[in-house]
Amino acid sequence: MKLTSIGKMRLKLSKITLLLLFISSNFLTAREMTLEGIIEFARLNSPTVKMAKFEYYSSVCQYKQFKAEYLPQLYITGSAPGFDNSIIKIQDSNGISFHRQSTSYSNAALTISQRFSPTGATISLSSALSRLDVFGMPQYNNPWAASPILVSLSQPLFRFNSMRWDNKLYDMRYQNARKRYNEMMEEIAIQVADKFYSLYMVAMSVNNSSFNLEVNDTMYKISKGRYSVGKIAENELLQNELGVLNSEMELDKAQINYKLQADELKLLIGMDILDDLTIIPDTNIKIVEVDYKKALNSALENCSNIMDYKIQKTTAELNVDRAKSNNDFDANLSANFGLNQKANVIPDAYKSLLDQERVDITFTIPLFQWNKSTYEVEAALADKYRVEADIDYKMKQFEQSIKYQTATFQLLIRQVIAAEKSYNIAKRRFEVAKNRYVIGNITMDVFFTAQNEKDQSFNSYISALKNYWMGYYSLRRA
Repeated sequence: MKLTSIGKMRLKLSKITLLLLFISSNFLTAREMTLEGIIEFARLNSPTVKMAKFEYYSSVCQYKQFKAEYLPQLYITGSAPGFDNSIIKIQDSNGISFHRQSTSYSNAALTISQRFSPTGATISLSSALSRLDVFGMPQYNNPWAASPILVSLSQPLFRFNSMRWDNKLYDMRYQNARKRYNEMMEEIAIQVADKFYSLYMVAMSVNNSSFNLEVNDTMYKISKGRYSVGKIAENELLQNELGVLNSEMELDKAQINYKLQADELKLLIGMDILDDLTIIPDTNIKIVEVDYKKALNSALENCSNIMDYKIQKTTAELNVDRAKSNNDFDANLSANFGLNQKANVIPDAYKSLLDQERVDITFTIPLFQWNKSTYEVEAALADKYRVEADIDYKMKQFEQSIKYQTATFQLLIRQVIAAEKSYNIAKRRFEVAKNRYVIGNITMDVFFTAQNEKDQSFNSYISALKNYWMGYYSLRRA
């Protein structure tokens, strides 16, 4: 059996492909990218990163919106005009009587208010002007009323202070949004490292398959010559031809897979699918010793999961405080002081001002609620203890995870070094086996065994290199 014309054509095309890859890797320097370069490119252009940036920006806007509510608020309120025509109750020197009355009214007030989260109080300063016209009742001859200044205070007493808790929780959520964004930047590095070395592995598989096809074709030609002079059996010749066919199929699969992996990497980092991309792997691993305690302290400070636990614990404490406050003595102090006057014309409404004061305390005292308050507080406390137990367990898992990752990273370093040595040995053994087959010292089975071991050790080396970089960026994320 002979090498088919299609096989020869594929061999020539594979050589052309390798030549083009070589040319592109040496002259298209603008498109060459290392792992770190692609990661930086992804952090600027990846669709995932863009979504993370918008999510973070939304959190920032929500935080600023909340904080703005605790800054002085200036606003105008009023109604103009208003009309009322109804029967009302009037009390005078003759007693109480009902009269039909038509009124027209309008008012406006300029107010500045300030909320205070530590106590839950609200203080406001306002200036108001109003007009009231009563039709058919000339005795009401002072339509204008002015209150140039009015200071008001509303202070809850013994009530659940939602302002203080909300302020604390929003601060924590804002910090957590920043931590999640930083983690997303590290998460994209892990994804890029995965796709990067998957592409590198396939690219090397294309080169290796092409190399194997060329070697097996040479071995097949040698075998045909030996078979023609009766030095080998037909079975060995067929085995050689089968090796060529298998190499052709492996090259086809590798080339298709390369295109797929390249497109997936471009899609991940936000590069146009039609752009050329040549990757430059970094085989110089960083041999570093990672201190577990230092890594744990850094993780406790920067990891969003830790802040999530704090938010859960604070929310549980909030619910307990709310449950206790809802069932205790509740009161509210309202007070205002200001100056006012009435007149027929607006200027006179601001002369000879009279003082106005008002103070009242409203309260609610629960007397009997069928133990509703007790059960509500106990339920909140039970949920708080549940959250604390869950957080304690998760914290131990978290510490164990950091300990495992630091130990695993050191193992990954050793695995890369060992895999590289194994590949170099297998590659040298393959060269020896090839030379020995050429001079007829070994059988084709031994040669194929050495070739397979070379391929397997190479794949193991690239896998170890990929696992190292993914472990490196995973440890950074943690």
